[in-house]
Amino acid sequence: MSERYTTLDMAEEILNDVKKILTPKEIWYEGVRRGLTDKLTDTTAEGDTPLKGMVVNLARNWEKGRRFRRTDGPPARYYTILLDSDSQEQGASESPEKSERLNERDIHPLLAYVAHSELLGGDKHIWTKTILHEKSQKDKMAQWMHPDMVGMYMPSLNDELIKLEKISGGRNVLLYSFEIKRCINKSNYRESFFQAVSNSSWANEGYLVALDIEIDSADLSAELERLSTAFGIGIIQLPNDKDLEEEYNPVLFPARRKKYLDWGTMNKLITINSDFESFIKQIYIDIFTNKINGTDGNYDTVEEDVKLLIKSATNSASD
Repeated sequence: MSERYTTLDMAEEILNDVKKILTPKEIWYEGVRRGLTDKLTDTTAEGDTPLKGMVVNLARNWEKGRRFRRTDGPPARYYTILLDSDSQEQGASESPEKSERLNERDIHPLLAYVAHSELLGGDKHIWTKTILHEKSQKDKMAQWMHPDMVGMYMPSLNDELIKLEKISGGRNVLLYSFEIKRCINKSNYRESFFQAVSNSSWANEGYLVALDIEIDSADLSAELERLSTAFGIGIIQLPNDKDLEEEYNPVLFPARRKKYLDWGTMNKLITINSDFESFIKQIYIDIFTNKINGTDGNYDTVEEDVKLLIKSATNSASD
């Protein structure tokens, strides 16, 4: 008889290898990708499916405090003591939440492309900038205040229109806020959504963005639409390879555009975060020069190979 290989063995093997914080679903799909699910001997584990059985087993093992560590949910995410050990060896004080945020940053280049090339229909471009939370001053009052990425759209005008615009009251610039998650599901959608609500109050438009949204769930889809309508936050699902084969619209539910910016919140963000401060300074320069200075590192780089961006974002959990 072959040696036992359980869902917990698979989870431990994957988490020790990737040294990242993953949800049970992410662990399971990584096991499928590696062919490890074919080795499982506990396919009748407690739960309706082996995946649900792994969820139950992880929760019970975590409570025993043996092989795994767990972050606060929902959804609960797991990692092993090797992640703690590596942090200690490197003299790092990186928390699981910070590690998870770094993991989500693998998605940023794909969003930069989508915002620049797809969000406004392709002929208008949003320039984005990643906001590094760790650059912020420590301020408990600023929780859920930082967007993951910000964006700016400035229409191109000829010199005569610029002169007229100055007389009529200012440049028609739009500012965007993006809250990014790897996955939106029934367990985390409310927290994720209201995090986007909280950190986008300053912008003309705010979006909740995810690589994977369980949009096939009628209940979740209806609830996201209801929340989007009620609070004005748009929902963006980033593309996969299949989306490239057909006409693709990243916006599942559009944001409600606000006419006025929240200057008080913007001032707070400038005070506590140097990335946001440089973003605002660059917008001022672009307005003054009537030119987007997007090739000098002032905004996120926009890569052209979208297939490579999708591959990098999709596979980042297993790097």
